Amino acid sequence: MPKPKRTTSKKGDDATPVAKRARSQRRRADPSPVSNKKPRLTSASETPSSSQATTLIPPHSMKVRFKLKRLDVRVDLIRIPDKYISLDVNESTLHLDTFQYNKKFELNLTYPQGIKVDTAKVSATLDKPGILRVELPVTEMLDLETGKLLRKKSSSSSNRKKAAVSAKPKSSKKSNGEKPASAPREKQKGHRSAEDIQTEKNKMMEKIESFNKEQDDKRASKLLKEKERTEYMNAKEEAKLSKKKKSEELREKSLQSTSAAEKKKTTRSKSKSGTAASKPVATRRSPRTKKNVSFDNVVKVKKIKK
Repeated sequence: MPKPKRTTSKKGDDATPVAKRARSQRRRADPSPVSNKKPRLTSASETPSSSQATTLIPPHSMKVRFKLKRLDVRVDLIRIPDKYISLDVNESTLHLDTFQYNKKFELNLTYPQGIKVDTAKVSATLDKPGILRVELPVTEMLDLETGKLLRKKSSSSSNRKKAAVSAKPKSSKKSNGEKPASAPREKQKGHRSAEDIQTEKNKMMEKIESFNKEQDDKRASKLLKEKERTEYMNAKEEAKLSKKKKSEELREKSLQSTSAAEKKKTTRSKSKSGTAASKPVATRRSPRTKKNVSFDNVVKVKKIKK
């Protein structure tokens, strides 16, 4: 007999299809409010203590934008809903945690270079993959080289400067046509003697002569180089022409020798043809008849030799 199937799992009645369906209906009936992807800002008293569970530090980075006078903080909180992110921003520190979610993250940051921020103008946005971007407007900062405090210029100070500039009296022109008193001129140089002027002239003439001499030398060297180059090119062309003439002469000689040899061949062939016509026609010889030779004498001679 087959065993009946179990309707409940090992985990309990919560894992049955009926329980799952009831849970989904409850979620549909009470949906979570739609947020504009901005985390909830809380005070330091509302943040739970880190001793509740083992927490991790999320990957983060900070960047100071000097031109915009702003501190940008980036925190990677992948797949964590914005309603579970608690963010607390102070003038010199930043605290972030996700104790209400199953992923427990906690981050405590102190701003670099003694930066102080304006907490009223903080903006925080959560991107789609789960990257939290916090923009903190900087009000005070320490200079690393000098150690002086750099403050953001307020609008009131700039207005004061503008008012001071506008309050300055403008210089009124005189109606009588009199020129305004000019500043005292510099003392004029002392009078030069005729000898000094003559020496200066002589120095200038010497400089001009030396310059002209240098230019003449350069021109002469340039002309000499051009002359050598033309002579070299002419010699090269002459050698080329003589080589060409020699090759042409050799070619003519070879042509003459080949024509003479051909003439000799033709004369020889003609003479051979004339002698062949005067000679009688050769007849075929009769085959030789074999003679009967006796070897008695040969044997005898051999015997005598022994």
